[in-house]
Amino acid sequence: MSSISQILKNKCLWFFIAFIILTDLLYTVYFNLSDEDLNTIETIDQYSMNIQQRPEDGFIMDTDRVMQECNMRARSVESCLKYLDKKDDDYMITFPLSSKNSIIPPQCKENEPPMLFHVFWRGMITDKLALQIKSFLYTQPLTCSKLYVWLQNSDTDINLNPFAGNLYKKFSPRNVEFRRWDTEEQLNFDDLFKGWKAIMEKHSSVAFSDLVRFVVLNRYGGMYMDGDVLFLRDMRPLYHSGLDFSYKWSFKNEYNTAVLRLHANGTTSRKIISQAMLNKMNFHPFQIRNYLMVNASIPSDSHLAKSIYNSQLYMYSVPLFDPLWLKNDNKQKNILKPNLRGMDDVWDPNLVPNEFPEIGNLSLYSPLELRKADEFFRGAFAYHWHNNWSKNLNPNCWMGVMQTAYDSFLNGTQTNIYGEYVKY
Repeated sequence: MSSISQILKNKCLWFFIAFIILTDLLYTVYFNLSDEDLNTIETIDQYSMNIQQRPEDGFIMDTDRVMQECNMRARSVESCLKYLDKKDDDYMITFPLSSKNSIIPPQCKENEPPMLFHVFWRGMITDKLALQIKSFLYTQPLTCSKLYVWLQNSDTDINLNPFAGNLYKKFSPRNVEFRRWDTEEQLNFDDLFKGWKAIMEKHSSVAFSDLVRFVVLNRYGGMYMDGDVLFLRDMRPLYHSGLDFSYKWSFKNEYNTAVLRLHANGTTSRKIISQAMLNKMNFHPFQIRNYLMVNASIPSDSHLAKSIYNSQLYMYSVPLFDPLWLKNDNKQKNILKPNLRGMDDVWDPNLVPNEFPEIGNLSLYSPLELRKADEFFRGAFAYHWHNNWSKNLNPNCWMGVMQTAYDSFLNGTQTNIYGEYVKY
């Protein structure tokens, strides 16, 4: 009895026995998993903390609530992005059915009209345009989304293009439709542009891409994105809000039409086009607010003017589409995620000072150990990288990290930010 009693009192021995049993159990469970189970475990392990949830059909963004939290006179970009990322249950609302003018958003189904996006490109398709197309495929619900890529003087055989060939073969025309731009056909389609040829022959200063976005949105509707804008989130809550919108030009009280949502043949688009035609086809963003204030009884710089132009073309706050712009322009000092200093930093293959403030010694890490696509300005709906067409897409720089994530998703080897695998 004394020997048995000694064994029972021996804590080390019991710990050792328990360890053997637990190890045996884990070994049995793990090595009886199927390959599919193992893949699932790897995916969950990699994304368990960062996976996002797609908004449900019928939910839109409460614009007033978001703009209260993203008012740059009272809030920081940092706090705005945190709110957009963490508090979607606070600002995602069902469509107000009580409104007589409400248009209920369509369900995301193949037999419903898709969200329609547009981009205009002149010349051969490059890696930069392909990057935007990939970001669209990576983030938008492909069952109900389509991107029109308007090409002028571009590739004759897109399927042979080294940057867009695979995208063309896999996703065109269902999700990405490459269309040849025909100026004469597009502008002659609507009498709004009557006399356009004479104006363009006389005034070579007409900025062509500024014109194109209003032409295609007035005719087809949807959302226009400049080629240097990445999609970061599902656009449905914005797209189906019922608003025509753009966003603010940094700290200036002007529009930046790099992101522009207009309804086909709508009052806003026709008003802007009509005024631009009277002004030598000047569609520069800094003219848009003046056009919307035509016939108003107050000056366009009056504090009451905002309610007038916002009711026609809503001016969203900068962080929603351009989270680094105010910091780049030295108008705010934010600790962002990633904590970059200016627009050029997304192209730097090396870690920039204080890029990850929570890490004391950055020299102990490589860029790819710290830079993750699902941590790139979370909360923002888009990222505008402002030209930089000649920059190198190094795999170590942030744009290279994004491209790697896009490619892995499109190749079927990794999920997107919503935990989905591509289907085509």
